[in-house]
Amino acid sequence: MCLRSRLLLMIPVILIVCNCSPDKPAPDPALSYDLMFRQEPVLSHSAVDSILAKLELVPFQKLDKDYLKYSESDGPFKAQLQNKTYYKVYGKAIFKYVAGKIRIKDLLPQDSFYIRNLENLDSNYYQYWLIDKKLLYKTVDLIAELKKGGYDEYAYEAKHGHRHPQLNYKVGGALGSRHLFGEAIDLRIGDINKDGEANQVDKAIVMEILEKKIIKDKGGIGRYPETMIIHYDTRGYKRRWNSYTPAKKLKK
Repeated sequence: MCLRSRLLLMIPVILIVCNCSPDKPAPDPALSYDLMFRQEPVLSHSAVDSILAKLELVPFQKLDKDYLKYSESDGPFKAQLQNKTYYKVYGKAIFKYVAGKIRIKDLLPQDSFYIRNLENLDSNYYQYWLIDKKLLYKTVDLIAELKKGGYDEYAYEAKHGHRHPQLNYKVGGALGSRHLFGEAIDLRIGDINKDGEANQVDKAIVMEILEKKIIKDKGGIGRYPETMIIHYDTRGYKRRWNSYTPAKKLKK
């Protein structure tokens, strides 16, 4: 057999070996979900409504007992949570866009339930998610204002959304944080003005839009100077702060 023929026979073997290489990274399940369902950014209030309408609703009184115990939602904050309605998010539904390109998973409590679900995406596992629809509307409005100003409307990362009481204490959240009620989001700001660098100028752009056009006197804004983090919420009245005292463990 000539050398050329031998090389041609070896090509399939080489391809198989390359594809099976242990160093090859596993495909990102979120990107795979995007391709499978041809996801588009959620850019309107009606689009937010459409996403939420497809999720199962569960009133506080019907939450699983093991979740209530683990999350400590039946503890000191029960009076404030007992009239809330949660969403039940199964498996790969965590990858759905829910405001712009922010996914449900970005706003879920990142606890042991979250880790279990990520490791078992094809199972029947689920998470409870508490979110104020108005917060998602405000986020969509922020995206629209950034785009209108010629900025990069996706140059940020959602760091925190809903946090149940146990997780809020664990991460050092404020006592009575609006995250407990699904009314708050924290963003890490990136290169908003597209000048090649993420800095306080970018953060100032987002802060000004939130102050003058989005939150105004209807919610809270955490400024956190010297960081790239901004908090905003839909508490219904004006509140501003630069720092906070982490919550202490409360007794039932």
